[in-house]
Amino acid sequence: MCTISWLPTPDGYQVRMNRDEHHSRAPGEPPAVFRAGDLEAIAPMDPDGGGTWIGVNEAGLTLALANVYPTNPVALPLEPRSRGLLVMDALASPDAAAVDALIRETDLLRLRPFQLLAFEPSAPVWVATWDGRALSVTRCEDPGLVATSSSRDQKTAEKVRRSWFNTQARASGGLSGGLLDRLHRSRHPQPGPWAVSMERSDAATVSMSAVTVGGTRLSFVYTPGPPHRTAPSEPVVLPRTCLEARGPRQPGT
Repeated sequence: MCTISWLPTPDGYQVRMNRDEHHSRAPGEPPAVFRAGDLEAIAPMDPDGGGTWIGVNEAGLTLALANVYPTNPVALPLEPRSRGLLVMDALASPDAAAVDALIRETDLLRLRPFQLLAFEPSAPVWVATWDGRALSVTRCEDPGLVATSSSRDQKTAEKVRRSWFNTQARASGGLSGGLLDRLHRSRHPQPGPWAVSMERSDAATVSMSAVTVGGTRLSFVYTPGPPHRTAPSEPVVLPRTCLEARGPRQPGT
């Protein structure tokens, strides 16, 4: 369960993600810098599954994961692999093309249904959807709400939240990073299960992640609680690396 939005900028992009979870799930660990293959990356961690739901690496690539609730669900894998580990694997990729190659080589039958989104500068959002039966890959060029999900009623959640995003963008004269922050922290259009910062008897929005990728650096700002009533933490920052400028890597470096 989540809500993910995106805004391209002249030298990069911004991403916002609300994580919705059942009350029984352990709180996520705050974002930290770690090594993903040859790259430095920033991500929070899920202590239950050992993976993450969002992360960004020094190449300027952000990965975000949303659960999918098919209308005709299939039997779950007997020994499922955490979907968050797929995000960790993908953070070692320099770009969306490498993520595409990775996911096509992955044994998806071991994973519950999901959407994996890859954001990179000067490109549409890459969106892969696994429904438990088949993999589909599309591109999204429209800024704003990119993905949202609800285990209670997927269609209603998407309809209400997308309408709210579009209404507020028109009223504000367009999208901005500040507007995305306000939308992800809002309890509108009304408090409850369909709000962007949602609350239900069994689940709620438990955190918000704000990723900004610019020309020379990237930052990750984490809100470790319901966004409508929790202050953000200090940003975690990395320089953005131009991989082409490095030249080919030598073995062992």
